Amino acid sequence: MDLVSLESKNLFSYNKLYIDFSELTYVLFQGKTGSGKSSVFDILCWIIYGRMARKKYKDIIRNKQELGYGKLQFNINKNKYKIIRGIGTKNKLKLEFFINGERFKYRNKTLIQRHIESILGMDFSTFLNIAYFSQGDIGKFLGSESTERIKIISNLLGLNVFDKAKKDDVRVIHRIENKVSEYRGNIAVYEEYISNTNIKELTIEKKKIDRKILESEKQLFIFDKKIKKINEKLKLVNEIKLEKIKLAKDRSYYDELVNEYKSERGNLLSKKYNISDLEVSLRIYRKYILDNGKAEYDISKLNKNVLRLTKVISKIEFNVDNLKNEYRDNAEVIKMKGGICPRCKVELSKNNLSHIVGIQKDIIEMISKNNVKILFFEKKINKANSKIAKLKKVSIKLNEFKIKVNEINNKIKSKEVDEKRVTELNVKLFEIKSKSEMIIQKQKNTIKNLNFKLHKYDKYDESNINEYEANYQSTVDAINKGNLDYQRIDDKIKMFFSYHKKVKQVRVKINKLSKRYNMLKVLIDFYPKMKLYIINKVVPFIEYETNRYLGQILNGKVIKFTVDYEKMQNKLNIIIYDYENKIERIYEGWSGGERGTMDLSIFLALNKLASIRSGKNIKFLILDEKFANLDYEIRNKVFEMLNNEKHRKIFCISHVAGIETEFVQVFNIQKYNGISNLKRVV
Repeated sequence: MDLVSLESKNLFSYNKLYIDFSELTYVLFQGKTGSGKSSVFDILCWIIYGRMARKKYKDIIRNKQELGYGKLQFNINKNKYKIIRGIGTKNKLKLEFFINGERFKYRNKTLIQRHIESILGMDFSTFLNIAYFSQGDIGKFLGSESTERIKIISNLLGLNVFDKAKKDDVRVIHRIENKVSEYRGNIAVYEEYISNTNIKELTIEKKKIDRKILESEKQLFIFDKKIKKINEKLKLVNEIKLEKIKLAKDRSYYDELVNEYKSERGNLLSKKYNISDLEVSLRIYRKYILDNGKAEYDISKLNKNVLRLTKVISKIEFNVDNLKNEYRDNAEVIKMKGGICPRCKVELSKNNLSHIVGIQKDIIEMISKNNVKILFFEKKINKANSKIAKLKKVSIKLNEFKIKVNEINNKIKSKEVDEKRVTELNVKLFEIKSKSEMIIQKQKNTIKNLNFKLHKYDKYDESNINEYEANYQSTVDAINKGNLDYQRIDDKIKMFFSYHKKVKQVRVKINKLSKRYNMLKVLIDFYPKMKLYIINKVVPFIEYETNRYLGQILNGKVIKFTVDYEKMQNKLNIIIYDYENKIERIYEGWSGGERGTMDLSIFLALNKLASIRSGKNIKFLILDEKFANLDYEIRNKVFEMLNNEKHRKIFCISHVAGIETEFVQVFNIQKYNGISNLKRVV
């Protein structure tokens, strides 16, 4: 992982922050305590993992800011990656990930985070052990208990997979035990049922019931045949009755129809028509209709005129009512000898009532004029109504003459119609006689054929049908009961053989589970041994690398490790031996500076181990406040040793003054009014 650039806004104490890592090699971030030096790499941790090594979650966004975000660009091999992580005041997170300029296909933050960690090949804790030696890590390994050291190395090497596998296998073993117990309980139930079931007796009883059902079905067939024959006989009897009734109805219908047509023909032949008198009356009525044909049109026109005049009168009466109301309001003002004029809305005094008196005169004059108009229009309406009354009488007589004209025309036409109808009736009478004779003969033949069929069923007495039906139903009930008994016994036999089969199947399952149970038991015992075996193989590497780094800083100080593997005590004991003074001392017995160099050496050794284990070439290392407790000579040796680490970038954080010359690049961090500022000075 090769860092390219870091950018942020409103995160921790920084308003804006930008660092270009492409040219940086051996770097010092220097400033006073609390100036925001470590916050630079807290931002780096937060952008990658959404977590920090030392700060609380609520401290991420700068005070009184609504939004903060960070961008990190880095390269792995030939691929370019970019992470953008943002946060709001309500802790609403945003996460985006780009690979070679293209946005990651998923939007779910959990999936994005997993993909980032899979590309890096390390989770948050591994990252801290590989690349970030923070302030709180002094004495974390050497000052820990022997069992705690085993846990640290296990986490570093990813050996927790053995613990997880053991827990998973223990859970599986419990499930297997419960399942086997359940299977054994089922076998006990199956075997109890098998032992209590006599299969021979059940088979014999099943055959007996089967024979009874066959006999009942034969009886049922006989009863069913008799009942069907009797029903067929009854059906034929009913059909003969219906045909006879139909024959009688048809005869009656055709007789009535012939009599009706004959009566109608007689009436038509007896009619007399005086055509000459009718034609004279027709001419008189038509002349009157032509002379008075516009009467209805005049009535309509006069009615419209009356309606219009009525509307005019209603409008005038409405105006008169308004004038009367105004007159009463004015009279009230005159009576009160002062007030507001209703028409002009002017305040009137006692001495200024002449204005309203004049208005009263105008109102009286207007009312009289409107009354004259009303009388004029009412006279017009009366004249129109009298004309309408006369015209209505003419219209009534006109309608009467029209009816008479229609009657005369109908009489003239009816003679021709009646003659035509008589011819039609003669034809119909001939057709009806022919048709009725044919239909009646056909019905007689049908009745004859039905009577012939009926003789075939003489041996079946319909009076016995109730007895046959009762026997039929009792036989059906017996068959149903037999089927139920047959099914019950058949189910018992099937269950007997099914339980036999299930017992064999369950025993096979128990054997498989037992084999798996034994295998898991072996694995559970194997996991801790394998874990300690790997640690025992790794410890010489840690010892060698730690002593190599210590040899460059402290001559003669050698750390010795021992692992109690054979006794399975899961402990890692450390012996710190001073060859110069030829003594052993516990970790707390060394000075602060010596402990700091030991911690740094073991961190670098563990860092190298974790880097090899993860398979990732981590091209940077972060050391936070590791020089404060070192004397001048040891500090220079540490600087010289770190400067020889050419294969990766070294980022050191310190408030110690006078060490700037030991680094290739130097950044100075100062804090004003709660805002940190980063400035490159070398």
